Amino acid sequence: MKFKDYTVDELEICREEFVRYFTSKNFDETADWSNEVFSWFRETRLPEIKVYPIADGSTLGEFMVDLCHTSYPLDVTGQGELEWYGVAVNRVCRVRLALECEWGKPASKKTTLAMVLADACKLAVLRSQVKVMVFSSYAYDDPDEFPKFLHGIRSCHDDHDPWLWIDMRSDGEIRSDIFRN
Repeated sequence: MKFKDYTVDELEICREEFVRYFTSKNFDETADWSNEVFSWFRETRLPEIKVYPIADGSTLGEFMVDLCHTSYPLDVTGQGELEWYGVAVNRVCRVRLALECEWGKPASKKTTLAMVLADACKLAVLRSQVKVMVFSSYAYDDPDEFPKFLHGIRSCHDDHDPWLWIDMRSDGEIRSDIFRN
């Protein structure tokens, strides 16, 4: 799936394909899960979309969130920073997709929830056409607690952008939904 217009309909297709792809995956380390999530979302952009961080598997060049699709100009070999900004200021630049991924601490429900909510706050204050929050509530948690708090974060920040939340639980279940306007 490739995002074109960054609509709720595309977010729904993204959700279905993400769940289908990750249902059969199994990694031992959270860093491996994160890298696979970032790689997957990196591939959902069209060629003219600039993705941050620029290098797959790197946090260098991270732009406010773990990963984002932007309408910023693509890098051109040999182009200096001022030349790049010269191109950027003559077009509409925006974040099209903003993604945060937080696995938390498996041994601590409260710490995990707090870590997820801290990342969710970043999404809530950022202007983006669509937002994605990937996390794990772990098998022993109340699965409805995390989305309830995420909805509260959106509400208290008056955020009306669509959000896709994906809970990749340690028991293998993947729960997801979309908060619409």
